[in-house]
Parts: sequence; structure tokens; C-alpha cells
Amino acid sequence: MTGFALVLGLVLALPLQAKSNFNYSQFQAQIGFANFDEPFLIQHAAGLVDEHSALQIWGLGLSYQTRPGLIVTLNTTQGQSSTDFTKLNSQTYVAKLGYAIGIKRSWDVYAHIGQYLSRAQACNLVGCNRVEQTNLGYDFGFRAGAKNWFEWGMNLNTIGFLESNEESTLGAYAAVWIDRRSSLTASVIRNTDTSAMTVGYRYSF
Repeated sequence: MTGFALVLGLVLALPLQAKSNFNYSQFQAQIGFANFDEPFLIQHAAGLVDEHSALQIWGLGLSYQTRPGLIVTLNTTQGQSSTDFTKLNSQTYVAKLGYAIGIKRSWDVYAHIGQYLSRAQACNLVGCNRVEQTNLGYDFGFRAGAKNWFEWGMNLNTIGFLESNEESTLGAYAAVWIDRRSSLTASVIRNTDTSAMTVGYRYSF
């Protein structure tokens, strides 16, 4: 059984009475940096090249947990790097359906499947080159509360299911609750050629 089939089976076949320990109806905003292992090069004149080794990134996410426990998620991540002569942009848009269950007190495991739209654009003073891809993706992970005010978790995400460009990303995060609905978050993410760090704010409703 493939990883995608396993996640799909988990999302669709889990008993609806299995309740999560956490609330997944939330809004989240993040800012940070993504660093490339190898700089992205954009030529802007004969023999002149700009190196882009990092992107400034920001993201917005909205998820809603239905009464049976299904989780509907929409999010976007935007990135940008620019010089006087060149600019590098990236955008990702995601729509996912998932489910979470509590396996012990203050511990949840979850799985999601979804559609990913990714765009990248590299520009110089003459023009732009653009790339756009649409892929299926899945992810699974856990969410745990260490204290009443502290939370942490990990997530493994794979996009490009059964395609030659399939790519997996491992992420870890921590959150500090400042009241019963609001928390401050920090995360680190790593895949084959990029690492990222973000901080953010999350509001649960």
C-alpha cells in the first residue's frame, strides 16, 4: 500500500466517534525565511548574475473542524527575494481534507490529503520566466501538549504523489498559549534542498 493510499484510508475510514484532544478550527499567520542549499541564479545582463540564497516568506491559513471531526484547511505561502536588477517570487495554495484522533491525553495524530498549486517566477529587467504545477499531496503528524500553556508537534508532508518530482518535507513546531484562544508559534521545516524558519500567531475559535 502506498503512503497516499494509507493516508486516504485513514481519513475516510476512521470512526467518526474518535474525538481529538485539540481544536482544529483556527486562523494562523506566519512570517519567516526560507534558505536554499544552492543559490538560485538569475542573469540580468551579459556576464552578470544575481544570487538569491533565501526568500522572505509569509503565510496565512484557515481550518475548520466539523462536528463529525473532519478538518477542512485552506492555506497559502508566499515568498520573495529581490535586488536592484532581479526578483524571485513563489506562491503555494493548498486545499486539504483531514481527520485527527486522540490517542492519549493531550496527544493527537492526524492525516490530510489535498490539492497543491505551486507557482514560481524569476524576473530580470527584460522579462520573467514562470513555472506552475498542480499536485496531489498528503501529510500526517502528531500534536501534543506538554503543559497547559505549551504545545509541540511534527509533520511529514509529501507532494507530487506518484510523480517524478515527488518531494517530502519534515517540519516541527512549538506553540505557547497566551490565553485560551491565542498562541504564539515557531516552526522549522526541511526538505531535500531548502530549510525554513517561521514565527507566527494562531487564533482558535
